[in-house]
Order: sequence, then structure tokens, then C-alpha cells
Amino acid sequence: MRHGTAVLDDQDNSPTPEMLAKGVKRAKLPEDMTTPERLQHDQIVAVETIVAGVKAGRVRDPLDYYQTRGELDGLLYEVARDYGALRYAAGVVPAAKACGMDGRVDGSASSGGLLNPSERRYAAMQKLKRTDAEIVARASQRHVDVLAAVCAEGWSAAAWATSAGYRKNGIGLAFFRDAAEILALVWGRK
Repeated sequence: MRHGTAVLDDQDNSPTPEMLAKGVKRAKLPEDMTTPERLQHDQIVAVETIVAGVKAGRVRDPLDYYQTRGELDGLLYEVARDYGALRYAAGVVPAAKACGMDGRVDGSASSGGLLNPSERRYAAMQKLKRTDAEIVARASQRHVDVLAAVCAEGWSAAAWATSAGYRKNGIGLAFFRDAAEILALVWGRK
């Protein structure tokens, strides 16, 4: 947790149990940063600075949200994070939406240490192409699309399902969970 960052509970902006255990004080969101509907449904993160006070309110990352709600177990969450990092390392998405990655993208000890940036990007792109091809072979292109949207681009699974033309509630999350399980099988983690 960064200095001054407070995660507020969904309903009444009270501190979460994790905040209370760490001794973090409650941060009050300004009224113009959020609507009552957003406070009712989304978990808000308040960033507090020494100079400006509470300066931003934003919704948490969809992967964190799904893990908090119990929709993703630890393995699927880890695989989804790694897929987002792989897409970033391959240069497919901007850095702001993906988590960091170390120099070894192939996970093998034979790579001989860290690679230079162009070799890292090339190795990441090759691994991404192999992974996506394997997912398409086992399931469909839609599974790759939902992984890219949720893991790397910050979309919710429901928003992806709506943009893909699905109208049934819960289909986006079902697609995403299925895709994450296939990804775990492809990478040999399950």
C-alpha cells in the first residue's frame, strides 16, 4: 500500500478491516468525485497526498474486484495478472494498464539471465502468440479477446460481453473464468 492510499468500503465509505488492522485512517471523498450509484456498486480508492489532500477517487482494477468478491481463486488471479504482464511486455497494451514483469518472459533457466529490451519484447511476443494460438485451438478466439480486455485493458467482463453482443447477465464472467482456466492449463499451472 502506497503512502496515503486508503481503500474505502462499498456502502458507507468506512475503512475496511485490512485498513483498521494496519492503522490507516479513514479518508473522506469529496462529493464531486463520485455519485451515490457509484458508491453503492463500486469500490472506490482514495489517493491522499500531503499537499492536496484527497485528490482522486477511482474504481479498483477488475481483477482485484473479482478476487475480492470471490469470483477468482488465487491461481486464476495470478494467471490473469501474468497474462496482462505478458501483453504489456510484448508491447500490445500501454504500460498504465498492465503490471510489471521481470526480464525472463519464457520462464526457462536457459535464457542466461536478463535480455535486452528488444529481445525481451520479441520473446514476449513469441510467447504471447503461442499462448493465444493454444487458447484458440482449445476453445475460441472469444476466449483470447476476453482475456485481453479484462487482464490487460482494464475492462470488466460484463462490459466485454456487452461489446461482443452478448445480452445474458453473467456470460462475460463465465467466459473470463473459462478462459483463465484454459490459460492455466496451457501454461501448465493446473
